Amino acid sequence: MIQVTVEPLKGLEHRLSIAFPSVQIEDEVRNKLVDIAKNRNFDGFRKGKVPIKIVSSMYGEAIRQDVLDQTMRRYFFEAVEKEKLNLAGIPKFSPLNKGEASTLIFTATFEVYPNIDLNGLDMLTFEKPSVQVRDEDLEEMIETLRKQKTHWIDIDTVAQKGTRVVIDFVGLINGEAFEGNKTENFSLEIGSGHLLSSFEESIIGKVAGESFESEVVFPPEYHIENLRDKRAKFRITLKKVKIPQVPEINDEFLTKFGVLNGDLNTFRIEIRKNMEREVRERTRKRLKDQVMAALINQNQVDLPRALVDREMNFLYQQAVKVGSATANILDLTRKQCSPELFEEKAKYKVLASLILNKVIKYEKIKVDDNKVQLLIKDLAAAYEEPSKIVTSFNQNEQMMNSIRDLALEEQAIDMIVSKATVVDKEISFKELMHLK
Repeated sequence: MIQVTVEPLKGLEHRLSIAFPSVQIEDEVRNKLVDIAKNRNFDGFRKGKVPIKIVSSMYGEAIRQDVLDQTMRRYFFEAVEKEKLNLAGIPKFSPLNKGEASTLIFTATFEVYPNIDLNGLDMLTFEKPSVQVRDEDLEEMIETLRKQKTHWIDIDTVAQKGTRVVIDFVGLINGEAFEGNKTENFSLEIGSGHLLSSFEESIIGKVAGESFESEVVFPPEYHIENLRDKRAKFRITLKKVKIPQVPEINDEFLTKFGVLNGDLNTFRIEIRKNMEREVRERTRKRLKDQVMAALINQNQVDLPRALVDREMNFLYQQAVKVGSATANILDLTRKQCSPELFEEKAKYKVLASLILNKVIKYEKIKVDDNKVQLLIKDLAAAYEEPSKIVTSFNQNEQMMNSIRDLALEEQAIDMIVSKATVVDKEISFKELMHLK
């Protein structure tokens, strides 16, 4: 006789206890040992004639453990299905205990998914940005693109704010080197705030070829704990001073944006198309953010810790991967990094995913292949050869699965918006670009 007990613990955590006759284990272990004795060859014995005690001494412990593991998992998942528990994450099994009358008892702790409330979707109101790309917006964008293609040229002048310098430096604390204290050919725009301000200011007024010292004090909130409030001396060699040169709009400039015929009108048309695509994407994101904010606001629920931890570690690994290439001892943009820094973002992403999955399931939304192809087309439009990108996506199953998931999310958002009240609000292109 199998006995199952489910006990709610803190939050989403539950404990499931299962008691079952130990004879089931012993019978299955013996059957497996007999099967091995019959079908395997043992030195000194004819096939099928080896004593069961010898087989047990060789394989008994491993087989018993395997049978116990399989039995616990089988009974656990049967109980979860019978009790209609919505399991989240991997259960943790406790060691087996002996109960009364030759009974074995095991327990498993696990989390379940929270209940998501989708009531009142038709009572929601969202604000949709209404934006026209004006001629003056186009001209500003072209000027921005020119600045993005700025070329830095060497010049025989003093370093000042707005110039870019190339330096070597070595730092010491009390005459001792420290981790990351030495860098060569480091490029820095003076006034950018990329490095400690006292370090940057010591370079102002110097010329290429000059070597000098700079004394800095690491701030008390510095991201490397053992350098906080420490005074360091840096020996700096200024190798180059550069000034920005913004390119003219000519054939060479237009070619960089894929306009090979040198036609300025073609360039303007393409830039306007890109801006209008950006308007569509940002308008869409603005609506999605409002939808998710509304649904998250009405679903302040506990979240499965296992899902939050997994997402938190994923975000952390992404940050480490991106940050490792730019790490520098003086770089104030880097913070002491740990998975816990991403906990709030991880919680948001997990809850958003749970809500959208509930919408998809509740509304029985199926992926729309036309939507998938439109998303691929939009993504490909940002590349020089969109047709090749479209082909690449369609031939890569992993990428296609990601796009299908995105399409389902988009369809869920569309469904929610269709039930809500949407109010258009006219704003400028610049205002849209600055919306958070």
